[in-house]
Amino acid sequence: MFCKTNMRIIFFALIVQLLSCTTNFEEKKWTTEIQREIEKSKQNSIILVTAKWDINSQKNYKVIKSLSKLLHEKNFTLFVADCTTPNEPIKELLQENGVSGIPLTLIYVKGKKYILPELYSQKYLEKMIKEPE
Repeated sequence: MFCKTNMRIIFFALIVQLLSCTTNFEEKKWTTEIQREIEKSKQNSIILVTAKWDINSQKNYKVIKSLSKLLHEKNFTLFVADCTTPNEPIKELLQENGVSGIPLTLIYVKGKKYILPELYSQKYLEKMIKEPE
């Protein structure tokens, strides 16, 4: 009986691990080189400009992560531009997109760029991933 219970626990743990592997999408650090690559390649991407101290960008990050499975299915990569410590490349990214501060979320779908509102819901992001305006 002890062995059977352990086998069930191990089996359940393996299933959870397999499911998490198939629903995670890639997350990388943003750089200006990556920005140019995204624009050339027409890769489905989300760029989130965030800071540890900014509540709104942290909320947006959670919304993005809540759609991991969909983002994985649609071959999206998340690029995080962390400006907890301000830097010039991120400042330029903000200026290029007509904003003066964070949060900023850019979504690239089939090569087309969309600037998302400061705060957005899971439903709004899901719509933008599936059928951008």
